[in-house]
Amino acid sequence: MPPERQPGPGWLERLWYEPAGGAALRAGRTLLRPLAGLYALGRRHHRRGKPVDIGVPVISVGNLTVGGNGKTPLVIDLACRLGERGLRVAIVSRGYRRQGRGLLLAGGPGLPPAPPRQAGDEPALLVRRCPQAGVVVGADRVAAARLAVARFAPDLVLADDAFQHRRLGRRLDVVAIHARRGLGNGRLLPAGPLREPAEALARADAVVFTYSGGEPAATLAARHGIDGDGPLLACDFEPAGFSRGNELETCPAPAGVVFVFAAVAWPQGLLDSCRRAGLQVAGSRFRRDHHWWSRREIEGVLRSARRLGARACVCTEKDLVKLDGLAGDLPVLALRLRTRWSVDPLERLDLPGVD
Repeated sequence: MPPERQPGPGWLERLWYEPAGGAALRAGRTLLRPLAGLYALGRRHHRRGKPVDIGVPVISVGNLTVGGNGKTPLVIDLACRLGERGLRVAIVSRGYRRQGRGLLLAGGPGLPPAPPRQAGDEPALLVRRCPQAGVVVGADRVAAARLAVARFAPDLVLADDAFQHRRLGRRLDVVAIHARRGLGNGRLLPAGPLREPAEALARADAVVFTYSGGEPAATLAARHGIDGDGPLLACDFEPAGFSRGNELETCPAPAGVVFVFAAVAWPQGLLDSCRRAGLQVAGSRFRRDHHWWSRREIEGVLRSARRLGARACVCTEKDLVKLDGLAGDLPVLALRLRTRWSVDPLERLDLPGVD
């Protein structure tokens, strides 16, 4: 069997996360540094205004760096945990790269799920994994949160990827940091992975190190030079079975070797999870995060899978909700992940309404 094709990091990722590198990376850092200065200037002139109180507590779960930090799994986990405590939860999300504009009720109690292309891949996943939570999509987070309050009467609102959207008032800011990659080279986009300077972490009420590999949060904070007055937490995402179909129905594990494909920011993380799930991976194909697969691309994935002798294809749940019948003669399943914490986050986070 041909060797598995490993996803190598892209040029920008190497520039951001490899401290040394060759002449090309050094030249790239020099060329992009002025653009990072322009990005910083734009952020300083970004209008913030007074935070808007929507009448119920808002908990933001966001990032300081772009892509692949696991914030959406954290939102799913927190929404489920809060629901188990008897709290009504609504979720607001931007719906990155979705079709259409304006506000959209993506789903919730008593509502059918909106089509994934209209909602966006992450909101579509949130609707299916958090069926008791109302999900509202909109670039205007204040308007989305107000609609969520009016439509679902929640006890609290979870704002997905809202750390930089400070116009929406919030009770708590939770920031996810990839434990293996940290803050990279510490530079702003595009010279580095930071959306804001590292000093912005002073606004965070809690930091969660994802993909921790079982290491204590304090150890990870020291390694990456991250200080904070709030709680430091650590978690991992571990295999928890498989899903099939657009509604993510639970299904048995695939038999035989598999072909992995996904549109994710950190492909190696998915491959590592597949191996932890006991899968034998024959090959892989990856696209940029939030990519929408075309029929031609899926047909290419299936041809590659058959050529390598795969008995099934495996992707993420975020990919599976987007396929909408594109799969062909091979089973296409998603690896389901659950969040494993070093301690119960509800015991460490000062969440409103949680005793």
